[in-house]
Amino acid sequence: MVTSPTFKFTHSTDGSVTLVGDPGNTKITTTSTLVGAAVGVGPTGSSYSKKLHVRGSGSTDTTPQSGNGLNGAALGEGVVIHNSGAGSSSTGLYANLDFRAYDADGRIAYVKTGSDAGEFQIITEKSSNSFVPALTVGSTGDVTMTGDAASDTWLKINAQEAQGVQGIQFWKTDASGSGWKWKMFNTNAVGTGGHDFHIEECRGLGVKITAGSTSWSSASDERLKRDWTLLTNATHKLRQLTKVGTYEMLSRSGESLANGIRLVGVSAQEVQKVLPEAVSTDAGGYLSLRYQDLMVLGLRATQELSDEVVTLRQTNARLEEANARLEAQMAALLTRVVALEAK
Repeated sequence: MVTSPTFKFTHSTDGSVTLVGDPGNTKITTTSTLVGAAVGVGPTGSSYSKKLHVRGSGSTDTTPQSGNGLNGAALGEGVVIHNSGAGSSSTGLYANLDFRAYDADGRIAYVKTGSDAGEFQIITEKSSNSFVPALTVGSTGDVTMTGDAASDTWLKINAQEAQGVQGIQFWKTDASGSGWKWKMFNTNAVGTGGHDFHIEECRGLGVKITAGSTSWSSASDERLKRDWTLLTNATHKLRQLTKVGTYEMLSRSGESLANGIRLVGVSAQEVQKVLPEAVSTDAGGYLSLRYQDLMVLGLRATQELSDEVVTLRQTNARLEEANARLEAQMAALLTRVVALEAK
């Protein structure tokens, strides 16, 4: 046995090794079973050879383990990374597990955010001494994935309905620093009756599908609109669309995507000429079409045709009245002719 003023190091005949610190508390021990040990290291030549296992005092598992392992009988046992900081009331304290690959650093950290509350962060190094919390799991279960900077680009999954949004949010800042956010969320708690699913951008505009519905609804309240301009010559514009029928869809590289299925639609280029508001262009120069806008054009064309029908009916009514008067006059003339011939 080797003794110092602060600890005792004991090697027993059963192969166990014990490091005992004053005033006699067991610090590190190895046994054939690892039961009750805070840290157990398997003796050479046994099933625990070159193994490290950390177990809580309540653990009774005596099964030989392969590899390295941490085990506790209850939550809170095992290895603890502790940062007491300035006291239990302080927020912003980090308890870190750091990793280094040569000159690149990363860490997993638990951050105190409030009284008995905190969040996990997976932090990556973007450049020299510049770190980004790439993944955050909040105290309420929310998950946030962040881009180049904390406010630049992120994806957030909200788990708590009490926050007003239960779903997914996307955020991206532009060159001026202004942000645009898209979100997909459910508006009603389970068991409350309705379950409206929304896809909206940060200004509250978007589409939704309600419980029991088979189609999307879009924001259309007149209070959200201004500067109305009536569509004109809608019938004529519809007649300019010559590619109205079925087609085979291709990828941008020219490959067929149809798998033998033909789709129904129109040409975005033709629509752009008569209703440019319904067409948008992406970064690659390809056109996209809001087909619901064609419904408005068709509705306006129907109104124009309806107006024409009303006008034609009014004209026909006047012609019928005039024709009736002419028929009456012809009948009177015929009567006079017959009377004259009878003299």
